[in-house]
Amino acid sequence: MNTDTELSAVMADCAVLQMQNDMEGRNIDAIFSERQEREAEARQVEEDIELEKRTAKNMVSSMEPEMMGRYQALKAEDSQIEKDLQEQQESLDWLSVKVQSLEEEVGNSELKQEAFRLHQQLSEAFQRQEEWQSKAQESPQEERERLLRQVKADNQ
Repeated sequence: MNTDTELSAVMADCAVLQMQNDMEGRNIDAIFSERQEREAEARQVEEDIELEKRTAKNMVSSMEPEMMGRYQALKAEDSQIEKDLQEQQESLDWLSVKVQSLEEEVGNSELKQEAFRLHQQLSEAFQRQEEWQSKAQESPQEERERLLRQVKADNQ
């Protein structure tokens, strides 16, 4: 019987598995060590933040009454500005959504697209009309100077 061959194959498989196990163990140890280092760094940062908060609180509490009043006023103003900013951001977000939905609505309707295009053409026509009217109100001397400047600019 060939039991020796089977035993050697089992031993080889065992050795391979042992090497894989050792390698995975080292990887797990490295990951665990890295995690511990990051947790320690996070704790240190939290401690630094707390220290800075205490330092700032001590500075505020040691302020003169005049400075304390100014500080409180600025702090209230900052709070109001943050509140206003938040409200404006929410309004901007809502308006952006509204614009997007209206653009989609216009994009889906050929009639609305045509109305939009005609409205733009009408605006351009009114603008040209205002320009012509302002040119028509020029004196002959002003018109001559304007045309002369235009010819010089075109020639350059």
